Amino acid sequence: MQTRPPARLLSRAVIRQGRIFRIEVDTVTLPTGHTVEMEVIRHPGSVVLLPVPSPGQVILIRQYRYTIVR
Repeated sequence: MQTRPPARLLSRAVIRQGRIFRIEVDTVTLPTGHTVEMEVIRHPGSVVLLPVPSPGQVILIRQYRYTIVR
């Protein structure tokens, strides 16, 4: 079995620094060899739960977020 190398960080730029979180743009070379920019939110902690009741099924809950409604 052939394994690919892990993604490699080429550069990082902080585009927003707040009191609670910061937003960064990372330039990354993926294991496929493609180079992409990825936006990352860094914060002191949170939890994400993704219910998977059975293989191939995911439960999603619609939640209103005023920051993404235009």
